[in-house]
Amino acid sequence: MLTTRLMLISVFAGSLLPATACTMPDPPEPETGTFEWSTYENRTVGFALEIPGVYRVETQEDGHAVLFRADRGVPVKVYWMTEAEAEGRGLWFGKTAVQEIELAGIEGQLYEYSHCDGPLCSTMKSYVVPLRGHHLALEFRSSGPLHEVNRHILDSFRLSNPTPS
Repeated sequence: MLTTRLMLISVFAGSLLPATACTMPDPPEPETGTFEWSTYENRTVGFALEIPGVYRVETQEDGHAVLFRADRGVPVKVYWMTEAEAEGRGLWFGKTAVQEIELAGIEGQLYEYSHCDGPLCSTMKSYVVPLRGHHLALEFRSSGPLHEVNRHILDSFRLSNPTPS
């Protein structure tokens, strides 16, 4: 009898998990004047941007994914991938674009969507452009307008080989 009750409680609790996803707060903005800007260059994909010196760089997938880590989370990411790869990761692919944009001189789309890893979800803003048979995305974890630091990162984004496809 006790085993049956425990099993029913486990099934009930497990059924609640997908419905109780928690939205993560935006990472705090680094306080301007407390850091220096540094330039990060990715020669694999061919881009450069300015980031706060307090961010740690984590390169994944042979340089096709770059995460810029802060004390609490990953406020900025850059991806260079196919639509299938983006869809498989639950990124912007298949979502509805909210605005036409230009990133580093290439026309593209802005996507705002919720990205969930297990029960934790983050609101993302993805600036996506076509680049050499893939999609290049500059992503910010941001539920509102970009703050001053993220705006600076966006404005500093450059391509060293800007041939779109």
